Amino acid sequence: MPKFLKITLYTLSAAVLLIIFTLIGILLFVDPNDYKNDITTAVHEATGRELIIDGDLELSVFPWLGLSLGQTRLGNAAGFGDQPMAQIEAVDIRIKLLPLLESQLEMKTVLLHGLQLNLARRTDGSSNWDDLTGQSAEATEAPAEKTPSTDESAPLPLAALAIGGIELSDARIVWDDQQGGQHITIDNLQLQTGALALGEPVDIHLSLDVETREPALRNHIEFSTRFDIDNAFQQLQLSDLQLTIDSQGEALPVSPLSLRLGAEIVANLDTQQATISDLQIDALGTELRGDIRLEQWQNGDARIHIDISDPQALASLLPADLSSQLVSESSLSMETLWSIDKQTATVKTLQIKAAGLQIDGNIEATQIIDAPQASGRFSIAEFSPRQLAASANIELPETSDPQVLNKASLSLAFDGSLDAIELQEFSLAADDTQLTGTATVSNFEQPAIRFKLAIDGIDVDRYLPPQPDTPPVPVPAGAAVEAAGLPLEPLRALDVDGRITIGKLKAANAQLADILLVLKAKGGQLHLHPLQANLYGGSYAGDIRMDVRSDTPKISLNEVIKNVQAGPLLKDINGDDPISGTANLQAKVTTLGSDPEAMMKTLNGSAQMQFLDGSVKGINIGHMLRSAQAKLKGKPAPPEELKQTDFAEVTASVSIADGVVTNKDLSAKTPLLRISGEGTVDLPKERLDYRLVSTIVNTTTGQAGKNLEQLRGLPIPIRIKGPFADPKISLDLKSVMNAKAKQKLDQQKKKLKEKTDKAVVKEREKAKEKVKEEVDKALKGLFR
Repeated sequence: MPKFLKITLYTLSAAVLLIIFTLIGILLFVDPNDYKNDITTAVHEATGRELIIDGDLELSVFPWLGLSLGQTRLGNAAGFGDQPMAQIEAVDIRIKLLPLLESQLEMKTVLLHGLQLNLARRTDGSSNWDDLTGQSAEATEAPAEKTPSTDESAPLPLAALAIGGIELSDARIVWDDQQGGQHITIDNLQLQTGALALGEPVDIHLSLDVETREPALRNHIEFSTRFDIDNAFQQLQLSDLQLTIDSQGEALPVSPLSLRLGAEIVANLDTQQATISDLQIDALGTELRGDIRLEQWQNGDARIHIDISDPQALASLLPADLSSQLVSESSLSMETLWSIDKQTATVKTLQIKAAGLQIDGNIEATQIIDAPQASGRFSIAEFSPRQLAASANIELPETSDPQVLNKASLSLAFDGSLDAIELQEFSLAADDTQLTGTATVSNFEQPAIRFKLAIDGIDVDRYLPPQPDTPPVPVPAGAAVEAAGLPLEPLRALDVDGRITIGKLKAANAQLADILLVLKAKGGQLHLHPLQANLYGGSYAGDIRMDVRSDTPKISLNEVIKNVQAGPLLKDINGDDPISGTANLQAKVTTLGSDPEAMMKTLNGSAQMQFLDGSVKGINIGHMLRSAQAKLKGKPAPPEELKQTDFAEVTASVSIADGVVTNKDLSAKTPLLRISGEGTVDLPKERLDYRLVSTIVNTTTGQAGKNLEQLRGLPIPIRIKGPFADPKISLDLKSVMNAKAKQKLDQQKKKLKEKTDKAVVKEREKAKEKVKEEVDKALKGLFR
């Protein structure tokens, strides 16, 4: 660039000297106005264009060699319309004569008033200046580089250059680019400079209006600075640089939009170094302050600070439903350095404050051009998620505990690239819960997720909606599952290998501890194992598999519950404990389908259960039997009693076929009864049909057993039948009456048999006595 400036200056100096000597000759010997016609004719012959000079040509020689030109117009190229290509109202150029003799150029202020340029390019790429430059639209070949001339007659460089200034006023430039579909108008162009001299600073003031059609924008631009460059054209400085842009247009995010920029710039073109100090940018209520240093144009460092001074102005960029509070009292501070040569970048300190958040971090980046990689740390100081949501005008769902979501913080270290990220030392605190661990995601297009997370404890119920005062209206089963379904495509795409541990968990009011969940998923196959937890004095262990490779997913479950206290568990979950005791359960089931209804219809498998030392609430079999006995005797029913049946042991096994659960071996032992049962539960239809047979044991102890002495040994059937929502429980009185009649008949038969047996024995005894008497008499007669 310095070489280019030198060549330009030398060429300009030679041209100026040539013009000066030519003008001297003209002034001495001719009147320039006598040659207007000759000039216009020559221009027309050379270019085919019409040159119109309406004003007078004025020349002066001493002490200033000058040229003044009035209104002049240059016609447009053929095919570009009748509007002049160029027009100027007045030109005034004056050069001091005597300094020229010492190779010094000293000029008054150069005045150009009313300049108008109409530049155009057609769709075929031809422009209205091609004929003036000697190039056609197809001429794209660059001229060969010329070897610097060594001709001794080459013009000597200027010893000094001094121009009083440049004043360009009321200029207008129109660019009509039909090929690119753009139309730009620069209007009210004003340029004023101070005195121009080598090695001396010059003040520059520029203002203009710019209007574009695509997009439709109107801009007013003002620029001012003090420009200084040394004699070697190496060191330049822009002092007190001020740039103002005021824009309007529908294409802008905000209209009107104003931007203010200020800076101090120092650059060395030889060493390719620059500093931008006192940088100030104001726009949309945002203030940027900073300093930037460049080396080799592409390496450097910067310190930047951004403040939000007018949140209302910036909030206009946010969606209408977001509040300006989101950006109030917001700021960003950072210190960074970069090296394009080494492909490195570092953000040494980064701090962001916004909406009550404070984010601190640092970043180290390498291979930023070839294969960007970055590592660093981030932390978010404690904040209130509720306040953050309020600032963003986001209404959070109502929670059972209104005190949750009031405290959170985050810290992590990361290491990532454009296709992978690893989170290390991850720590999230939310209310009373602490989540720690590590996680990695690789291949963002088909993410492979690996994680190891630990939660100390969490009460999920606190975050759920509060329970309604009135129970919800039951929804029919079909409607409940109609819209549900497994998301097959996302499940097939999963590539996960992770482990989660939870110290304590409260969900649905149930209390669990020491939870371990290991999830593996790949190629459409998901596996949850081990899946285990401790709960209510016992334990749970599960092995769940899901195969979604086909359009009909297959799910298998193998679950074991050991020594769980059912009463407290059901009490916590439902607020009631209809059954209590120590529960043991083992189930192996499979199902097919992607929605609950299909899964229920294809449920198959088996299960075994055992309950020890518990009770069943809602049914008092002893009271039912006493009521039946009273009814048989025609007596009033006994008073109401606690609806509860105690048991020592309940065991059962079930088989499941297409959603129908069949049990044939229910066995329950109570202090009063022995109960057996069998029946079916139709899960798809939500109906059950079950028959219990109760037999009173031969004991006067137990649950009011002494009042049922007459029913001892009688099998008493109880039928449970109907829909899940309203099953009917009934005692089979006919069977009881038949059993009772049979019992009485058997008793009567027994008594009759006993009576008959006694009579026969008595008669036998009498016969024996009579025979004995007769024998005795015969013997006595024989020995007389």
